[in-house]
Amino acid sequence: MAEEKQTVAGAYAKLDSHERECALRYEALGLGIAHLATEQESIKDGIRAGLKILAAIAISLIGWLALQVYELNRADAMRSTPPPTQSEGPANVSATTVRR
Repeated sequence: MAEEKQTVAGAYAKLDSHERECALRYEALGLGIAHLATEQESIKDGIRAGLKILAAIAISLIGWLALQVYELNRADAMRSTPPPTQSEGPANVSATTVRR
């Protein structure tokens, strides 16, 4: 029965030990949470960089496609326009510059 009874000093000693252990655990948890926050920020930075690269690729692709459409339309326009005939001659040439 003597083993079951605790003294007040023994209870305080257990309580102090428990508080020290909890303080160490809370400190470790705080450090872990801080590390997770740092990791989260680095992941966000990586995602932002990836999105910037994707945006640059998308803009470049749109520009390239627009250039392809422009060149295709230009080529079609040149094919559909008949060349000038010999009777018409060049439009902006004066009579004095033409020699025969």
